[in-house]
Amino acid sequence: RKLTVAGELQGVVGPFVARLDVGFSPESTQYTSSFEAIRKPSMTAAAGVEYTYGDSWYAQVTGYSNMVFDLAEGVTLSGIDKAPSEGDELVGERAVAAMYGVSAGLRWTWVEESLEVSLGGLWNVSPGDFVANAQISYFDWEPHTFKLGAVLVDGPSGTLGRNFGANDFIYLEYAASF
Repeated sequence: RKLTVAGELQGVVGPFVARLDVGFSPESTQYTSSFEAIRKPSMTAAAGVEYTYGDSWYAQVTGYSNMVFDLAEGVTLSGIDKAPSEGDELVGERAVAAMYGVSAGLRWTWVEESLEVSLGGLWNVSPGDFVANAQISYFDWEPHTFKLGAVLVDGPSGTLGRNFGANDFIYLEYAASF
């Protein structure tokens, strides 16, 4: 269905781990905002840095992009472009349609008390939608683990984030391993 040529680089610089991933497909299936399938060349890329400090701190930040090439005039891509609304100017012919953004994660573990706090997020700079999450975990009563968290999704009108914006939720999780 899809041929992808990909490469990955990873290296350690002091307490940091750096990563770069790039993939190119000469022909991949994309969907327009009217859900028509089209086959176009595409490329994905991600570059990130992770930092770990002992057992208590973990942080990561990653930039990413999904690009589709050779689009005809007036074509908007579902999941990449902001969907047009009434009165919007049509997208002109362009060499590339791109969705790009940044994701970040931060985790702090209070080792002495078996408490972990995690914050994470994803922000698509273009088209402007986001996902944010927070979670608190308690795992001192082995084999039982309790988690309390929340997920928030939103974005400007016409984005996937706005389409899923009514799906925000909080959760309580219980797990046991025997």
